[in-house]
Amino acid sequence: MLLEEKNCQYRQLLSNLDEDSLLPGVKSLLRQLRQSGLRVCVVSASKNTVLILRRLGILDDIDVISDGNDERLPGEGVYAAACRRLNLPVEACCLWENRLSGRAAAGTEGLRVISGSAAEAGALLGADAAGEAKGDKDGVPS
Repeated sequence: MLLEEKNCQYRQLLSNLDEDSLLPGVKSLLRQLRQSGLRVCVVSASKNTVLILRRLGILDDIDVISDGNDERLPGEGVYAAACRRLNLPVEACCLWENRLSGRAAAGTEGLRVISGSAAEAGALLGADAAGEAKGDKDGVPS
């Protein structure tokens, strides 16, 4: 009951979100990814991911959402589950993540990880699209 009340209050706060709430460069990065033919997945522990993406005006820019509403295979990590939902092997995926815990988890699951601003991520992903690996599993550009 308490969790439901907390989530209800949280959802009311989310009503203040709009496209202006996006971090600088995110919309442009999503456009770049689409133009490069790359697929986009949002991974989140939140059960409100669809609502958040809709309020931010980017829901249609996302191919797959892997969030707190999903069931995973036994022993499957959250990022590996997202790759499976994209129908791609983990080795073919790259994660843009700014949280240290997220970078560490993704690295243990075998994903290449990049971090930084949306513009920096776009530059690195653009190079990746050309076949150059520009980030190692620690998120440090090579």
